[in-house]
Amino acid sequence: MAKVHLEEGQIVYVTETGFYESKPNLTEYRVTRVNGSSFYAYRADLESKHESRFDRKTMICKTGYGYTKTAFLTAQEYWDLVALRNEAKELRANIQEAVKIMDLKTLRKINELIETSA
Repeated sequence: MAKVHLEEGQIVYVTETGFYESKPNLTEYRVTRVNGSSFYAYRADLESKHESRFDRKTMICKTGYGYTKTAFLTAQEYWDLVALRNEAKELRANIQEAVKIMDLKTLRKINELIETSA
């Protein structure tokens, strides 16, 4: 993954995830510094200017407190990812329910499809 071009003052959108599955959340952060391998940003909605350090290649900040912050260049980029994850989750649930009632012949055909595509 290539390093992302960022500038001081730019707004990035950050989501925080922890030990448990988190609900979709997005917060604006303002970029304060950019160097070769990382960038620093703080929450734009707080008076505190505490900076978080993000890796420019992965756009991730490992806080050390059990959660991770991931930055996105646009809010739409994040919401598109959330939509894809929700679609995958729904498809898995639908397939799991459908498989429960299938006969052996159909299950064998599905298994064959899976083995040939893997």
